[in-house]
Amino acid sequence: MRERAQQEQDRRLTRVLPLLVPVVPAVVALMLWLGRVPLNAWSVAGVAASAVPPLVLVIEFFRVRGKDRHWLRAPLALGVEPERRKEVLARVRAGQAVAEQDQVIAVDVARRALQRKPVTYGSAAPVGFLIVARLLSGEFLPADVVFYLIFVGMIVVVSLNQREVRCAENWLAQHAPKVSRRGR
Repeated sequence: MRERAQQEQDRRLTRVLPLLVPVVPAVVALMLWLGRVPLNAWSVAGVAASAVPPLVLVIEFFRVRGKDRHWLRAPLALGVEPERRKEVLARVRAGQAVAEQDQVIAVDVARRALQRKPVTYGSAAPVGFLIVARLLSGEFLPADVVFYLIFVGMIVVVSLNQREVRCAENWLAQHAPKVSRRGR
């Protein structure tokens, strides 16, 4: 099951990650254009520099693919049939017991939900800071609409993640008492 899950994750990431390299600079260029930033060496350097983080991510992924890295390990739920996966996810969210053969998958799903909490809040904090800074500046640019849409999206993501974490904590407390609640 773990091998099948890893193959499925590798297949998905191999298709999606390389798309980040051109998409991120395109979004940055669009935001600069909407903000009516003049085209000069600094704006071109900013767009070019925005390609570096996704490029590093893609290179690192292909470098460590196949090695057993904890942060790159596929969720066990990817190794099962989609119907079974949906059932396990729904039972964890509802706080219901799962079948004995699905216990390992359910514990992995719940632990991963707990591990996403710091990532979500860590990414929400800078977005919130940028929004507050834009609001306090007193001027409104057309590019600010993008910031506000990102902010609304971040609020939705954080609230959904809070619900997911709460469900995972409850499920682990009820159905897997020997498992650490911190997701380790």
